Amino acid sequence: MNKFIVLCIAAFSLLLSCGSNEGGKSAEQANSLPAQEQEIQEPTEPITFDTINGQWHLMYPESLGYEMQFYKNYRSLIILYLGNHVLLFKGVYTIEEDSRVKINIYEMKRSESAANRESGFLKAKSSYFLFQCYTAGQKQNRKLILKPVKIIIDGNDSDGYFEPVLRLKKR
Repeated sequence: MNKFIVLCIAAFSLLLSCGSNEGGKSAEQANSLPAQEQEIQEPTEPITFDTINGQWHLMYPESLGYEMQFYKNYRSLIILYLGNHVLLFKGVYTIEEDSRVKINIYEMKRSESAANRESGFLKAKSSYFLFQCYTAGQKQNRKLILKPVKIIIDGNDSDGYFEPVLRLKKR
């Protein structure tokens, strides 16, 4: 499973370089910007349990992108769309100091579609995602802004799953 995940990360990075993000730049161009230009530019608010709840998404052409669901019972579902495959991660989240969200992953799977979100998962050990997290915008323009801090899958550092800054829209 770990070899497949590493292969998916590489494929996802290559595929994202073909798509474009909301600002009109490809993911490759966005990743090549100096760190200060990748910083969050819009006015933000610290995350709370009330503001994080809901479904958030960021989709690119060719079935690439991210979907994150945060439920009121502290469960979460993270979906990475990789063209003809998806990676699904079930977890439990908490909000830590400095507006950081930690998602402890307890199950994950690779699938051809995100339709079946209930079965076929494998237990994950020593896996979590840690994001610096803010909200921006009002009502219909609400965005969840995430900066990955640490991505650990089965005890291994797994940088590359996420872009340096994600701006997900609320559904």
